Amino acid sequence: MVARCERTPGQMLVLIGDKNFRGQEFEAQLAKLDATIIRPRRTDEHTRTTQSA
Repeated sequence: MVARCERTPGQMLVLIGDKNFRGQEFEAQLAKLDATIIRPRRTDEHTRTTQSA
């Protein structure tokens, strides 16, 4: 999914997902694209800046 989100420089990318969109590989892909995901925090997670609680 993240690979299809590539864009031209200067465009903002914000993804909205559920709390299951997570994981080190997924977050690394988002960081590579300078993208942000907005999703609820899982009960087993600490607060992070890339999500909406």
